[in-house]
Amino acid sequence: MLSKITDKIWLGNELDSFAAMGCTAILTVAVEPFPSDILATTAKCGLIDGPGNPPALYQAALCELHGLLAMGHTVMVHCIEGVSRSPFIVACYLAMLTPEPENEFENCLEQVKAAHPPTNVRPEHLAIQPDLDLFELYRTMRRAAMHVKRAR
Repeated sequence: MLSKITDKIWLGNELDSFAAMGCTAILTVAVEPFPSDILATTAKCGLIDGPGNPPALYQAALCELHGLLAMGHTVMVHCIEGVSRSPFIVACYLAMLTPEPENEFENCLEQVKAAHPPTNVRPEHLAIQPDLDLFELYRTMRRAAMHVKRAR
């Protein structure tokens, strides 16, 4: 299933239909092998679908998503089943863009669930969300983007 979450973010596991939806990039958050014949910009941050992922790996996935979107891509966030890892990353990203990300995560997760009904985020991912410091991560990404603009 492939679901539209925002105008620029799609979520799911159907690699054969991403281009028809207007996606120009794929962020896969699966550790499983990714097909090499995909004709799109791709990024990978392999998350285990269970315990054992450090917060930095989730943060890297969020930075990759932010970077792809900043380059103007419409992004499909992908994992093997499209129900746990990818919905979690999308909900974290949406929360990161709010004024109070730690307080808005649940609302953003509900938004993802409404658009992508198979969402069923594993408890291991939910448990790590408070450790991600989404507000500070977003501030850091914005500061980095300003430095890049000044350097040009």
